[in-house]
Amino acid sequence: MIRRARRSVLGAPFITWIYKATPFFANFLQEGNPLRVNPETGRRGDPRVYLRLLPILALNYGIYSAFKYRWDDEEEETFESLMPDWVREKGSLITPIGGDQERNNVLMWDMQYIIPYGSHQALLMSLFRGDIKAALKEAGAVSNPIMTSIIGATTGYDAFRDRPIARDENALPSELADDYFWWAYDVLAPQMFATNGLGRRLIDAAAAEAGVYNLPLFGESTVLDYHGNVKSNLYQALAYALGVNSYGFDLGGEMDKRLSNLRYRAAKVGSELEKKLAKASNAGFLTEELEREYQDTARVKMDIIADELKKLDRQSLQQLIEFFELTNSPR
Repeated sequence: MIRRARRSVLGAPFITWIYKATPFFANFLQEGNPLRVNPETGRRGDPRVYLRLLPILALNYGIYSAFKYRWDDEEEETFESLMPDWVREKGSLITPIGGDQERNNVLMWDMQYIIPYGSHQALLMSLFRGDIKAALKEAGAVSNPIMTSIIGATTGYDAFRDRPIARDENALPSELADDYFWWAYDVLAPQMFATNGLGRRLIDAAAAEAGVYNLPLFGESTVLDYHGNVKSNLYQALAYALGVNSYGFDLGGEMDKRLSNLRYRAAKVGSELEKKLAKASNAGFLTEELEREYQDTARVKMDIIADELKKLDRQSLQQLIEFFELTNSPR
């Protein structure tokens, strides 16, 4: 059945790891369970076997905890608020490792694929959040190109990367076309040469080292991200070959993007309220009770936006920039 799932047209080619590793982890947990008696040896489980996890747990939780220890609550809250949703949802699986002064970014390492239980942890976290779609992705059920193409073309969502195809909901038509072009390229290209594949990373990193940012083969620059920063240097590309994904985040740019998004959402709430009131008034069924209901709904949405805005503290942002020894400053 697993072989059919991997090979079928609408199958799940990446399901093998979850399928093969789950029994191993279950046996490991049973091996250390003192309440269980091994039927073959007659001995109870020895909890000391769990000590084997200590180096992995130290890697998984220790690095990020070390950074948080040196931040105050406001700095930690601001840093996490600046990160995209997909970064926050990864929890301890993705961690800052320092500042990249050359590109003025905070460098984050995603350790999901080097930690043995990383995919299982991500799967359980998705189920805990009630995000079935993300859980299916982590289980390898949304990795087939045909399925990804169908979902993306009909919904505008990149199921494999678990994010919208359009990188900005306020994007211009030309930017949307660019986003969809590279999404289609990644779906159809061999993984080695997809925009996040090892081959492309090595090519782009070598081009960046040589000062070439527009490769004739690909047209518009794939060496730079949409902030104008180099996507991957040689160290990041080589780390990717070992299973470590790394991402750079421009804290000032992320702050601008978050504030712009909050302003857009606030304006949208006001616009929707006006439209509802006008529609109800024109139809002749606008009452004081209905008007209060519309206003209360809008007020709840605005309170959520206000709470998110409070977490974006500019002073904490400046302190984080100084902490990572970057040179940019809040806009």
